[in-house]
Amino acid sequence: MKALWLEVASAVGVIPLAVARYRDRHSVARKKSDAVDAAALANILRVDMAVHRPLPADSELVQAVAVLARAQQDAVWDRG
Repeated sequence: MKALWLEVASAVGVIPLAVARYRDRHSVARKKSDAVDAAALANILRVDMAVHRPLPADSELVQAVAVLARAQQDAVWDRG
């Protein structure tokens, strides 16, 4: 479930500071928890989805760089 919300939040582009401020408004405790963060993200996207714009899709160049970076990281891990 956590991965799903991270995927949705990153696709929509919810700023982490916005989540923190929303959590502060709707939580009595200052303690951070994954359950409270998930509820905050769900409420932000449910109530204010129109305010947050979707992020643009990655270009072919960005995707190529990601593949190369992943291959380089795999080579480093295999070496060690």
